Amino acid sequence: MKGQLDLFREQNLEQVRALRVLLRPSTLLEAECGECNQRDAISVSTEELYRYKDGALVQDVWPKMPAAHREIIRGAVTRMYVCDSCWHKFDERG
Repeated sequence: MKGQLDLFREQNLEQVRALRVLLRPSTLLEAECGECNQRDAISVSTEELYRYKDGALVQDVWPKMPAAHREIIRGAVTRMYVCDSCWHKFDERG
């Protein structure tokens, strides 16, 4: 019985996601720097965002996107983000 319930939930989730992609083809993501509180935002395809949240690597989902933009996506999803300016400060400190 549990197997059938899991299958139903999985099918239902796929249908909900497909409907969300149709209704909102893009999603605005916002990440806040943990050091300086700067907020950065980026708009991404909702379908690609689901691929990333399902476990695909950020560089595989958005291979042509600059690394700094992919960090905004990663930071918005994980809530752990350091902006490009602060990242360079850490790099300089060595």
